[in-house]
Amino acid sequence: MEKNKYDISELFPDSALKVFKLIDKIFKSDLKITDFNSSFNELNTKEQYYLCNYLEKYLDQSSFASRFPQWLLSKEEEFAAAGEQAMFYRYEKEVRQNRKKLLILLTSLKELSDKRYKFLEINNVKRGKDYQFLLNHKEDYKIPLPIGLENFKEIFISKLSSVITKQEAEQFYNNSIDSNKLSYPIDLLYLKPSNKSLLRSVMYELYIIYINKPKMNVYEMKRAVKSYNLKLEPSSESKRLLSQKAYKQPFKNDFVRVMYNAFPYIRVNFHRHFVKSLVELRSQKNHTKITQSFIELHLKNYLKVEARNLKFARKTTN
Repeated sequence: MEKNKYDISELFPDSALKVFKLIDKIFKSDLKITDFNSSFNELNTKEQYYLCNYLEKYLDQSSFASRFPQWLLSKEEEFAAAGEQAMFYRYEKEVRQNRKKLLILLTSLKELSDKRYKFLEINNVKRGKDYQFLLNHKEDYKIPLPIGLENFKEIFISKLSSVITKQEAEQFYNNSIDSNKLSYPIDLLYLKPSNKSLLRSVMYELYIIYINKPKMNVYEMKRAVKSYNLKLEPSSESKRLLSQKAYKQPFKNDFVRVMYNAFPYIRVNFHRHFVKSLVELRSQKNHTKITQSFIELHLKNYLKVEARNLKFARKTTN
């Protein structure tokens, strides 16, 4: 009899228990992705592999008898018993949104965990620093506010609405553009474009719009910066003054850096690239130590390649 592909009995009981305890914790937190991320790195390679596959099964809603609809029904009964039926509908909406985000993440991580399970263990990457890097690393960068192009936010959201929702486009903007009006923290987003080639095309178009904005001499720039800062409330901690000195023209690489923060498929592709490079190194008997700086160097080189692909995508979609 052929063994089930996802047979958790391969794990020792204590490891299997850790997987199901985390699934239980995720459901008790109403499927919040932050609770998933905070606990995922505590698992070893095999535990991560089985968590991805079993959690996906628990989130299935292909039939009413599936785990997720049954769990949601039990929550509705809890709200009804407490006389809070009206509040359940708002709760259900939030939970379904959380489930959607979690499934997007799992779609990426499931394939990664499968590959890592098969390749990284036999290539002496026991601690999985590369995998933790994928889950946690954020490019600490935002594109400066384009002085002289006051409607850039509207352009940005309008263009990107062709590949993601308008709400996601605004979320991407806040995560990627240093608007100064509100200091949004940089976060890892889980946006899924409808067409990856079109996304690259749109980002290249936004890059061209940005660099071709009306040019300003030094005096005009000073006036524009001063005028902008006067509109802010100095007492507000969430607002920061725009510094002319800090204002630097971004490169294509910088547009790809903010894409890395927003789109998990780019992070997944980088991981594939890294694994392939690592396997090649090991086949050459090269036992380079996997450090943070080693991974960051690979990422920097990978993003350079992705930046070149922006222009290529633009050509192929015309």
